[in-house]
Amino acid sequence: MVIVLAEVIAVGWIYGVERFLDDIEFMIKRPFAGRILFIALWKFVVPAIISSILVLTAISHMPVSYLNYDFPTWAIVFGWVLAMMSIIPIPAYAFYYLVFEESGDFITRVKHSLQPSADWAPAVERNRADYRNWRTSTGHNLSHVIPHEMHMMIKTENNSKNDSVQAANHYDPYIDR
Repeated sequence: MVIVLAEVIAVGWIYGVERFLDDIEFMIKRPFAGRILFIALWKFVVPAIISSILVLTAISHMPVSYLNYDFPTWAIVFGWVLAMMSIIPIPAYAFYYLVFEESGDFITRVKHSLQPSADWAPAVERNRADYRNWRTSTGHNLSHVIPHEMHMMIKTENNSKNDSVQAANHYDPYIDR
């Protein structure tokens, strides 16, 4: 549950559910029905439900027993250690990233680490180019999609083309190719 909560928070608030839904629209090549509902669910409802389940589980926790046999403390501790082995890497990597991978003061490092990667794009080159063209044509900010230097090169390249060439190269993700 902790991992699921971390994933929901990462998609809903860090990567951004709006951007996530934009990516889905790009992949299915049509508008995503129920956009407002999904935004509300991913940002508020699902994190609240998962948090409530975690809190209620912690409150109602009872010692582990099986058919009148109470497990010893060492066995319960061992079980918790096993459970934590899948959870500890999340805050451990966050700590590593903030201390060793980022520069600047602490607040700047946290703000930068909570933004989508600037060089994220689909893995296949053709899809990557289509994605960038689609993001540009729909008015999305490319600074989160590609590095600033490349964005400036594309902007300069697009400004040098005449309008008819730009219209011919316009990518519409809602039209099947």
